[in-house]
Amino acid sequence: MVETLKPKETSFEYGKAHQELMLDKYRKSKIVSESNTQYLRVVLAHELVNKYVLPRLKSKLPSEITLVDVGCSVGLFAIEFAKNGYKSFGVDFDPAALEIAKRLNLEEGTNATFSRMDASDWNLNLSIDIALCFDLFEHLHDDELGALLYGIKNRLSQQGCLVFHTLPLQYDYLFWNEATGIIKFPALLRLFKNISTKSFSRMVAIYALCLDVLNLCRGRTVYKETIKKSGHCNPLTRERLEDILCRSGYEIIFIESGFLGQVQLDPRDREFFHKQPVTHRSLRGVAVPKRSK
Repeated sequence: MVETLKPKETSFEYGKAHQELMLDKYRKSKIVSESNTQYLRVVLAHELVNKYVLPRLKSKLPSEITLVDVGCSVGLFAIEFAKNGYKSFGVDFDPAALEIAKRLNLEEGTNATFSRMDASDWNLNLSIDIALCFDLFEHLHDDELGALLYGIKNRLSQQGCLVFHTLPLQYDYLFWNEATGIIKFPALLRLFKNISTKSFSRMVAIYALCLDVLNLCRGRTVYKETIKKSGHCNPLTRERLEDILCRSGYEIIFIESGFLGQVQLDPRDREFFHKQPVTHRSLRGVAVPKRSK
């Protein structure tokens, strides 16, 4: 464990109270339900690894595969994959998170290893087969995300993969209703429901811009500035993440946007939301380092 870390200006420790909330989510992830997004995150991680990563690792057994849960918080994925026999590690900046993770590791009887470090500045002597970045990218500004991805790339094994999921996405705040837990239309955008996907995406961007102008007229800040120091400071789009991955030296072998489960969608408009990527909450995929030909 490294005790001498100096946080960057935009890095911070969430602290014990927040990590206790994450512990609740950890417990909830054990409840098997198609309406439980915490459980569905675990399912998604296994699906991405099984479908896109294991074929690349060929004959390696789980016990021969090194998996790192990057920004592990209370250790959900590190512990989950340790249960399946992987050589599993979790790294995080927050000592309060790691304290809980180590306790859970003992409770579960697993052998995951946890270390405190800035994941953009690797100090673990590991050749990583699977770097699992779930619900992490949205917490990092572009420069931090680029540094993280570059640091991971330099530690990946010959057939190693980056497996990622990020939520929320750029325009989630326009559709997501925190009080009800439902994705639904703002009244004005419902008027444009029947136009093409491309045109609807433009209308969403225009609507967001109008809200920013309105806020500026009221002496407030635009949305991007409002969230700059929040937990989810960097809600991404598929295009922006693809660009950041490419500039960080990765080749994307799979990427898609969507939702985690159906319960979050207004039943009246469920089919429409699935067809409109601009409304999607979740972005997930797998990338590998570009290799010299």
